[in-house]
Amino acid sequence: MKLALGTVQFGMPYGIANEQHVPADEEIASILDLAELSAIDAIDTASSYGDSETRLGAALRGRRCFRLVTKTPPLNDDESSLDPQTAVRASLLKSLARLRQPAIYALLVHRASDLFAPGGDNMLKGMHECAREGLVSKLGVSVYCAEDIDRVLGCFVPDVVQLPLNVFDQRLCRSGHLQKLSKLGVEIHARSIFLQGLLLMSAEEIPARFASMRAHVDAYHSRLGELGITPLEAALGFVEQCKDITYGVIGVISALQLAECTAAARKVVKFDFGDFAFDRPEFVDPRLWSE
Repeated sequence: MKLALGTVQFGMPYGIANEQHVPADEEIASILDLAELSAIDAIDTASSYGDSETRLGAALRGRRCFRLVTKTPPLNDDESSLDPQTAVRASLLKSLARLRQPAIYALLVHRASDLFAPGGDNMLKGMHECAREGLVSKLGVSVYCAEDIDRVLGCFVPDVVQLPLNVFDQRLCRSGHLQKLSKLGVEIHARSIFLQGLLLMSAEEIPARFASMRAHVDAYHSRLGELGITPLEAALGFVEQCKDITYGVIGVISALQLAECTAAARKVVKFDFGDFAFDRPEFVDPRLWSE
C-alpha cells in the first residue's frame, strides 16, 4: 500500500477531531513539499470539498509529480440545465481549471447512487467521453458498502474504487469485496482510515454521542498500549495488512501531521485486528452520525 494525500481539510473543516479548521496557503505548500519528498504520488480531492480544488491548484503550480483524483458533483446538482452526459464533462473542465491541470489521473462518481438513478447511464457515457478525450486516465466510483460495489459492477467494471476501511469498519474485508475487486484488476483506494480521527482519540476524548462506544475504544487502546503500538501506527498498519489496497488516503492539516503519518506507516505492525471490528453501522458510517 502507498499513501495518498486527501485534501478535504484544505477546503473545509472536516473530522470530529479537527479543531484547527483549514490550513493556511503556506502550510498547504509545505504539505505538498513533504509529500514529494516522501514519494507520495497521489492526491484525492473533489468539487464538493469547499475550495479545496482551487487552493490545491494554486499550490500545485509547477509541480507535475502527483496523480490527481477528483469526483463528480451529485447528479443534477451541478450544470442542472444540461443533460448528465454533458454536465459531467462541463464539471470536469471546471475542476481542471481550478486545479490548473490539462488532465488528471482519475475521475470518480462521488455518489454511487447516481449511477442507478435516472440519467446515470448518460453520466457514465459522459465520463467515458472524458477518458477518450484524454482529460482523465482512469474512471471509477466512491462507495460506502458492499451493496454499492455489487450494483456498480452491474453497470461497469471501474478502474478505481474508493471505499471506507479501518480497524473498526472491516465490513468489506469480511464480505470478500476487497478480493473481488482486486481479482477484477480494480485499483482500490481506502479512505476513512482514521474514521474522521475517532481511532486516534482516547475514550475520554470522543464526543458524547459516541458514549456507547467508549468501552470498545478503551479496550482497543489498552491492547495497543500493552503491545507498544500507537493508535496512528495501528490505523495505518491495519490497512497495510489488507494486501488488496493500492492507496491509503490520509487527510492532514499540517506538514507535521504528514511527517507523523509517514513515520508511522514505516513501522511493521504485527497485531490481530479482528477482535476490534465494530458491526454497528451508526458508528462506522459517518453518514449516520448525528450531531
